[in-house]
Amino acid sequence: MKKVTVKKQYKGYVSIKSTVIDECILNKEGLVITFNKKKMTIPLDKLNKHVQLSNQIYRVYEECYKLYDYFFVPDKKEKK
Repeated sequence: MKKVTVKKQYKGYVSIKSTVIDECILNKEGLVITFNKKKMTIPLDKLNKHVQLSNQIYRVYEECYKLYDYFFVPDKKEKK
């Protein structure tokens, strides 16, 4: 599982770079997003179920990426 920490949330959505999602799909692994010390796990088969709140393409040096948005729902902790 790849782990990513997000600092901002917009209307309940967190944004993840498309390059991170592509890397997860290529390595056949899920994604764990951390926001405000809470974690949300997205399995591999759900990674393509994202929303794009902005259709903008960002360019940083040689890297180009889009932002994919996921509605942040923290994982429920199991009581022992």
